[in-house]
Amino acid sequence: MTAPVYSATAPPRRASRAAEDRRLIAAYRETGDRRIRDRLVFTYAPLVKYLVGKKARTLPAQVDADDLTSAGLEALLRCIDRYDMDTGTSLEAFIWTRVQGAILDELRRDDWAPRSVRRHERDAQTASARFLREHGRSPDEAELAQEMGISLGELRDRDHDVATATLGSLNTTLVDAEDSEIERVETLRSHDLHSDPEHATVDAAARERLRAAINELSERDRSIMVMLHTHHMTLAETGAILGVTESRVSQLHTRIRNRLAEALEDDRSLFEIA
Repeated sequence: MTAPVYSATAPPRRASRAAEDRRLIAAYRETGDRRIRDRLVFTYAPLVKYLVGKKARTLPAQVDADDLTSAGLEALLRCIDRYDMDTGTSLEAFIWTRVQGAILDELRRDDWAPRSVRRHERDAQTASARFLREHGRSPDEAELAQEMGISLGELRDRDHDVATATLGSLNTTLVDAEDSEIERVETLRSHDLHSDPEHATVDAAARERLRAAINELSERDRSIMVMLHTHHMTLAETGAILGVTESRVSQLHTRIRNRLAEALEDDRSLFEIA
């Protein structure tokens, strides 16, 4: 028995194969011979592959076609065990319907969005296509809302629900302006300034100016900054070393800060003198 070939145009349906299917099903029911069942599985496995491929073309890239194929093959096995020849429906038609249902069920299990959100998505696509046929162009938001018979605010709320329900993989391959393949994660803007080469260069230059400004201080003032900001000593500990009161150290620190702030006026956005 030759496995049928399915195409996107018209999957063949042959009376001779229907008769052969009935003969094999009858033999399988009588003997329970798994080799007969396996022969039927081999015959209709291409149908499962065809239906999965047909559905996968309309789905996001992150949907795993292998999972859909597994669900379809499981449905195929159930069909062979449950097919009732007395209904008058061919085995192929029975498998076609059940496998399609299994694929949709698998998609629903993986989709956390409510059905109402997916229904709006389909309705919006239908209304947009209808408007395009009638007017020769795609509708704007207001026109689409009118075509669907809902308010503009309601359309935007539902579109937001659709957008938040749509998941994508950061590992999806994209093609950039130079026709180079990159992953989507590489196109995301980083909020880590330390990983930004431009910011790192500007920051390094500003810190170099800070070191230069500190080197311009007197030895005593530099000692105060080192004790307070490098060794993290308290005002009292610093005063004890310098032989002055805590309040005097505070006054000296304020004066040093003001002097550095004046020298580094253009760099205040990059760092702060504590």
